[in-house]
Amino acid sequence: MRIYTDMVADLFHRGHVEFLKNIRNLMMEKHDAQITMGRKIEDHVITIKREMDNLISLNKSMQDYTKGEANLRQDVKNSIHEINIIVKEMENFGFKEMAEQMGKFTAAFSGSRLYGAESEEDPFTGDI
Repeated sequence: MRIYTDMVADLFHRGHVEFLKNIRNLMMEKHDAQITMGRKIEDHVITIKREMDNLISLNKSMQDYTKGEANLRQDVKNSIHEINIIVKEMENFGFKEMAEQMGKFTAAFSGSRLYGAESEEDPFTGDI
């Protein structure tokens, strides 16, 4: 009977130890999975922060571009105004044909996006 009891106790002990090992392994796997998930979440947070920084930078670039584009348009308008003054003087001096050509040139620019028009027409080629 003692041998039988010892065998049962030994089997129970081995089973108990094996059960505890399995529980421990499962907990370690869960812990490892949580660590892996935590690292993935951390990587995602870092990526999101980097992309948000990129968006902020792009937004600032767009603001600078818009301001630069507005300045460029004003410069184009000023240049066209100056050319138009010269065209009028050329007409007054009798250079009508040359004045007409320059007038067409400034008219093309006036219809361009650089001048503020909605079209994408190239002032030099007339292409859209």
